[in-house]
Amino acid sequence: MLWAAWHLPAFWASWMGDQPLGWFFAYAIPLSMIAFWLTRKAKGSVIPAILLHTSTNLYSLLLLSDQIFVNALSANFTEIKTVLYWAIAIVLIVATRGRLGCSRMEDKSKPFYA
Repeated sequence: MLWAAWHLPAFWASWMGDQPLGWFFAYAIPLSMIAFWLTRKAKGSVIPAILLHTSTNLYSLLLLSDQIFVNALSANFTEIKTVLYWAIAIVLIVATRGRLGCSRMEDKSKPFYA
């Protein structure tokens, strides 16, 4: 929720186009879980999460500007993206038993990337 709220100024500045705010929150929540898992698997490196975020933004820009697909698919892109992100997040949650890369008895005195 915090990561989605971080992007609220983008809606006020019209950087997000005409995308509904509710749909943004619907896909930003699972996307943040995926990015967190990637960061954990990379031992604290945010590079994989940055690449995920950048590729999502780039693909969205290209798709919505009709340079890749036709209007019929572009109209449903947010819905498709939301379902896909939730599916991936659910698989990660089930596969990691809800820990998303955190160990069960993690030492709280050291950073997670150590």
